[in-house]
Parts: sequence; C-alpha cells; structure tokens
Amino acid sequence: MPASSTFVSVNTPIGVAVDTQRLLYTQYTVTNPGDPAIFSVSDTGTVSTFAPSFPSTSGSVEKYIDINPGLGAWASKAHFIYVTQGREIYEITPDGTQVSLFAALPSGAATHAGITFDGEGTFNNDMIVTDPGGSVFRVDSTGSSVTLVATVDESPIEGPAVVPVGFGPHGGEVWVAAEGAGAVLAVRNDGTVSVITREIPGAENVRVVPAEPSEFGASGGAYFAADYPARIIKYPAADLASLAGNVLVGQEVAGGGITMISESGGTYNVSPFDPSAFQGSAEGAAFVGPGRALLVYAAKFLCGRLGELDPKVEPPVGPGSYTTAINIHNPNHRPVVLTKKAILLFPSVSREPETPHGPSRLYRLELNPDWGVEIDCQDIREVLLKGEHLPSTFIKGWVVIESTSPLDVEVVYTAQGLKGGLSLATERVHPTKVGPD
Repeated sequence: MPASSTFVSVNTPIGVAVDTQRLLYTQYTVTNPGDPAIFSVSDTGTVSTFAPSFPSTSGSVEKYIDINPGLGAWASKAHFIYVTQGREIYEITPDGTQVSLFAALPSGAATHAGITFDGEGTFNNDMIVTDPGGSVFRVDSTGSSVTLVATVDESPIEGPAVVPVGFGPHGGEVWVAAEGAGAVLAVRNDGTVSVITREIPGAENVRVVPAEPSEFGASGGAYFAADYPARIIKYPAADLASLAGNVLVGQEVAGGGITMISESGGTYNVSPFDPSAFQGSAEGAAFVGPGRALLVYAAKFLCGRLGELDPKVEPPVGPGSYTTAINIHNPNHRPVVLTKKAILLFPSVSREPETPHGPSRLYRLELNPDWGVEIDCQDIREVLLKGEHLPSTFIKGWVVIESTSPLDVEVVYTAQGLKGGLSLATERVHPTKVGPD
C-alpha cells in the first residue's frame, strides 16, 4: 500500500497547486495585512515568496489555489494562477508579478472557498468555486459571470473536482467533499445533486488521478497534499500509475488518511489508498499539471449496410456495405494511457439535421511500448456505443482517441456497392493539440 513521505516542512499549508515549474501553496495564518501568504517551492524543496503583492488579510483564512490549464475560452490565460480569499478570487500572472481581483462570489464566505477548473468540458471548461455554505458556482473566463449551479444540504463543502466523463453514472460532474457529513457529493451542470458516498469521515478534498501521472522535476512526487499544520507530503508516480481516472479523497481528521473511489460497472467502490497518510490532517491537494498538451485524434467511422432510400431523403452515404478499422500503435518507449469514446451522428437522435451530438462513455486503455490495438465496427457498436439502441443496419460518426503522448493512428475503410465493386482506403489521423504549449 502507498505510504506518504515529506516533501517540504512549511508553516500552516492550506491550498496546493503544482505544475512542471514549481509547487505553490497558501499559508493559513497571516500576522499582518499584506504579509506573504503564497509561497513557491522548487523541486528540490527551496521555499520562496510568490506574488508578494497579494493583498492578504490578517488572521486565519483557508485560501485555496489552482493553475489554469488553458482549455476553451481560458486558453489565453494558460498557467495563470487563481487564489480564493473569502468570497474574492484573485488572478496572478504566471511569474507572480501582477495580482488583480478577478471575481467575487455573491455570498458571505469569509474563508474555505474551494476552486478548480473543468477539464472535461461539461461546464464549458469554466472555473468551479465552492463556498462553505454549500453553494457551487461556475465562473467564466472574463470573471464577469458568476453563476450558481447548485446549493447542497451537507455543508460545509470544499475541495471540488470535475471527474472524467466516463467515470460511472456521475462522470463529468463536479464532486465535492462534505467534511461534516463524511460524504462526497456530485453536482451535475443542471444543478442535480447526488450522493456518491457517506463512508469517508472528514472528507476534505476530491482529486482525480490523471491518465499519466508525472513527477515534479527531481521532487520524486506526482501527488502532493497539505498535511496541516507543518508539512506537504508527496507520493511518486509509481504509486499512481495503475489508478488513472480514480478519485482520491483526503481526510481532515487527526492522523487521517487518503481514501480512493473507483468505479466498476456503474458502481462506485470506496477503499483505502493510504489510511495513515497524515501526521496532522488533510487540507488541499494536487497532482502535477498542467504539463503536456492533450493530443486528440478524431477518426470518422462508417459501419453497416445502407440500402436504397426514398429519393426525397438525402442519404448519409451512397447505398452499400461499409466497414471501418481504426488501428492504434504506441511508438513511445514507455506505456501510454489513452482514452477512447464515440460520437454517433447517424442515425440522429433528433430530426433536426444540425443538432449537436454528445460523446459516449469514456473508456481507458494502456498500451505497452510498441504495442497496438484495433477498434472495429463491432467494438464501436458493442463497447463504445453500448446502450445506444442502435439500428441493426448502418451507423456513422466519430471515434475520438485522446492521449498526452503521440500515437500512430491509421484508419482502414472498405466499401462495397449494392451491385458489386469493392474499394479500400486508408487515412492517417493527425492529432489536434489541446491545452498548454
């Protein structure tokens, strides 16, 4: 079972964020207004003041911090840092030299406002902020629109995270920790609130294990957590590599641990990750990111037989029989975790020809170095689009493959007309880079 180790000894750490350049943490107790409250730590453990002009308030305030991954409308501010202090959210340039008020919550929160970014797109990649009263807000990239998503009953809540779309029935939702109730709750983008579990005493934060955990320089750590009041702990990538997509929940109880939530067949399972992780108690936590850009490969698929249609109806393709085989090869010298999903475009769920269609459940797969895998029409029907009530004849759409490492993706198409004639074509799929450079 994994065991924590000390990364750095510091004074009253609360919020934690880490990318490939540095670890940032916020300090709970500030003696005088304007005193340093945000600190940077190098991969060798050297601590220095970050954003010295941050307008800290005196006293004890739980300030939380996150680094913008630069998705969607937030791309122009990739790597900017955002810190909550009470109801106020501050924006800090990546070098820490400029600090400005970005937005304010329409609530009376004086402390404990949690923060994260939607990396799944189910909240339009917006910033997600919670207040201890149980409110969950989304904030757009301008900071001018702060919208209440839901208010949950089990307050206080903290440590939000948007879990992967394919992570069971509540994938793509904001999960929050409800410390007093020992619960983790899920909030959908339409405001629906669901209980994931009530089996985690002192649940303090929710964090998703990335597809490919990477370490912060020479630190030896890929996952870092504030062990209040005296240190920040770490776990190496090796402890996390087989857990991609699962959720870790830190516990704010004396000598508490970290609990894992996994998913199988639509059921969430709660199990210990490290039951004695903390000498003190949990506060904020973070995985290393944002780092490498996400590479998205979108491959068109055509599967099945399409007969003659009414001449008044425009067919999706010419009459005939079609097959698609998507071949994926890992050219890297290490294992690569990829995800795959399908978007069904025909038959349409709507009679309107231009109605957007959403993706299916997300599936994860690990490919060893120089290994390959094929996704064919049977896989698309029976795995990626399982439960879609498909017709027995013709379907078309996209298979979307995502990875942070480059892949070889080739598609083989065959088509045979109703009156004979066979054609075969191949196409190499080039990736679209999403996220930080």
